[in-house]
Amino acid sequence: MMVLAVLVVAGGIGAGIERANRVLMPVLALAVAALAVWSSTLPGAAAGYAFLFAPDWSALAEPRLYLAAIGQAFFSIGLGMAVFVTYGSYMGRRESVGIVAMATVAGDTLIALLAGIAIFGAVFAYGMDPASGPPLAFITLPQIFLGVPFGRIAATLFFALLLAGALTSMMALLEVIVSWLELITRLSRRGATWLAGAAIAVLGVPSSLGYGPLSVLA
Repeated sequence: MMVLAVLVVAGGIGAGIERANRVLMPVLALAVAALAVWSSTLPGAAAGYAFLFAPDWSALAEPRLYLAAIGQAFFSIGLGMAVFVTYGSYMGRRESVGIVAMATVAGDTLIALLAGIAIFGAVFAYGMDPASGPPLAFITLPQIFLGVPFGRIAATLFFALLLAGALTSMMALLEVIVSWLELITRLSRRGATWLAGAAIAVLGVPSSLGYGPLSVLA
């Protein structure tokens, strides 16, 4: 995944990131929509929709709710990590920042709602715990997929969705670092991209082993 992200970002904005996103974004949207439709056919999916959409008005009195919402909004669209600040710097003079910003927020919200419909419908249909964290995606949902009609197709779409989402996020975060390196050094885009990618890969090894050999240090 790191090599894929580096290859795309090293290709530049138009030939690399934009070209990849023209493929990955439609794949992501179609996968989410297909999973949402599939989830709606499962018996008991309505309980998941009630969990997702039924408001708990008492929660509005909790200050931490607003902090969590602001944090989620900022990091969901990449603003909190300077992703869209960096991407925004590549906009043409004739493009409207307001229109692009609204389209970004609307698209992000729509995909999030479809993903919630797909996942919570399936989880509640089979009595699973919606708060089980990472095991929900990699243990619980695969077990559900194995036991339902068209489950293998749904599983393929689900993991294609995770793959597309992960790769586009990696490309965006890597672009922030590469853009910064290009500004402060004399490195070319390719050089800055490979340097950043190598550093991230090396520094990421301890984190990747945190659930394994290095878990004793936690």
